[in-house]
Amino acid sequence: MSDKCPLCGNERWQDSLFCVDCTKKVQSDYEVMLPESVDNATEINIKTKTESIDYITEPDVEINKSISEEAIVESVYVKSEDYPDNKNKKRNKLLRTALVILVLVGSYFVFYEVVLEKNLERSAWETAVKENSVDGYLSYIESHPSGIHFDEAQEGLMNLKRKEASIWESLKESESISELKGFIAQYTTSPYLPLVEARLDSLSWIVALNTNSAESYYEYLEFSRHGDLKGGYIGEVQKRYDLLYQATPVEDFELDSIRTAVSGFYTSLSSLDHSGMYRFLAPHVTRFFDSGGSSRERITGELMMTAAQTDNMRISFAPFLEGVQYKSAGNGFYEANVPLVKSYTEGNRDILIPGYIAHISLNSAFEINSIYETKPYSDAP
Repeated sequence: MSDKCPLCGNERWQDSLFCVDCTKKVQSDYEVMLPESVDNATEINIKTKTESIDYITEPDVEINKSISEEAIVESVYVKSEDYPDNKNKKRNKLLRTALVILVLVGSYFVFYEVVLEKNLERSAWETAVKENSVDGYLSYIESHPSGIHFDEAQEGLMNLKRKEASIWESLKESESISELKGFIAQYTTSPYLPLVEARLDSLSWIVALNTNSAESYYEYLEFSRHGDLKGGYIGEVQKRYDLLYQATPVEDFELDSIRTAVSGFYTSLSSLDHSGMYRFLAPHVTRFFDSGGSSRERITGELMMTAAQTDNMRISFAPFLEGVQYKSAGNGFYEANVPLVKSYTEGNRDILIPGYIAHISLNSAFEINSIYETKPYSDAP
C-alpha cells in the first residue's frame, strides 16, 4: 500500500515517512538518519523517553510520538523553503543570458546601421560616379533614398537626361551607323532608344540599298535576325537578296556574253546611240520598260525622236556587271538581274540614284528580249 509524500506529493510506501527521493535529500542535506518506517521511529522515541523518564504513561508515549513526527516534518519543510532560492538563481541566470544576447543583437544592428550602412552607401556612390550613367544614379537613388549624396545623384541624373536629349537632336540627321550604335550601347534605358533604333534600322537599309548587292542585303538580314536591327525593311531586303543571289552554277561563256550585252545596251542608251541599241535588242521585244512589246526598229526610232523633241534631262545608266545574277530559263533563253545606278545633272550637281535592279531576258543569241526594272523607291526616275 502507498500514499502521498508530505514533501513533494509523490507516492510513498505506507510505512515510510517520505518518498525515496525526499528521504535521500533529507539525509544528505541534514546529515540525519531517518527510520525506515513510521513504526521504527516510534520505537526509537519511546525507548529514549523511557530511559530518561520511567514514569511516562502510555498516553504520554503517544503524545511524544506525535511531537517527534511534527518536529521532523517541520525541519524538512523549513529546509524545503530553500527551493525558491534555487529557482530564483536559475531565473536570474537566464535573465542575464537573455540580456547579454539582447545587447549583442542591438550592437549588431547599431553596427549595421551606423558603420556598415555608411560603407555600403559610400561604395554605391563611388560606383555611380564611376559609371556616370542613368542606371548607376538610379540604382544609388533607389537603394539609398536618404543618402548624403541623394541630391548629387539627382543632379547627375538630370545632366545625363539633358545630354541624352542633346545627343538625340544631333543623331536625327546623322549618317553614322557607329554613332547610333554607340548611343544604344551607352543609354540602354533612354526614352530616345526606340527612336535611335528606328534611325539605325533606316540608315542600315539605305546603306544596303546604295550598295545594292547580295552581300549588303545578306548583312542586313543577319543583323535583323540577331536583334541588332529592328528589321523594318526585312521583306524588301529579302526580295532583293533573292534577285541578286547567284543560286545556280555559272558558265563563264554565258556570264561573259550576258555582261557584254548588258554593258553595250546601257552604254548606247545613255548616249542615245541608235545603232548600238539596235544591235543589242532582239528583233521583237516583248516588253521595253513600262511600254508593251514592239519591234526594235520602232523602239529605237521612238527613243531618238523623243530625245530630239524634248528638253528632258539626260539620264545615264551604269550597270554593276560584277553583280549580275542569271539563270537559264529553258529553250535557250536566260533571265538576268543587274544592279544599276542612274545619274543625271541638275544645275552644277551630278545626282546619283543607286538601288535599281534591271530584269533582262535574253535569247540564245544574247539579244535583249525583255527589259524592265525595280526602282529603289516609287517615284524614282
